Amino acid sequence: MAARKSQYISPAMWEAIRNEYITSDISTRDIAKKYGICVATVYKHSGKEKWVERRIEHERTVNEAVEQ
Repeated sequence: MAARKSQYISPAMWEAIRNEYITSDISTRDIAKKYGICVATVYKHSGKEKWVERRIEHERTVNEAVEQ
């Protein structure tokens, strides 16, 4: 089996991917599929940058704003 060629993803693209994850209900697997990125790479970034915690905080902020 041939090794998959790694793809460079710019910091700006990672920011867009991260923001999409945080502000939607898309899964990390679906993000990887959508952008053609290895799932492990997305998991690595999401863990390092605490995407899950940031999503929870974003949802909390939105819910509080809606309640007001």
